[in-house]
Amino acid sequence: MKKDGNKTNLKAMMRDLGVSMQSVADHSGTSKTDVSRVMNDELEEVVMLAVVKLLKEKSAKHQETLAKFN
Repeated sequence: MKKDGNKTNLKAMMRDLGVSMQSVADHSGTSKTDVSRVMNDELEEVVMLAVVKLLKEKSAKHQETLAKFN
């Protein structure tokens, strides 16, 4: 499934049908800001960067522990 094309289509449909980001936020229990960030792929990037950072930190901790056995 093409993510970018689908989001573009959804944005156009929202605009055409008068569905606001605030109404999506209200129905999803999130904030208007979060809806905007999801629709613009900004939230996904923030989350993925946090995942990578945490994995790197955890990996470094494991490497220190494993090094003690060498």
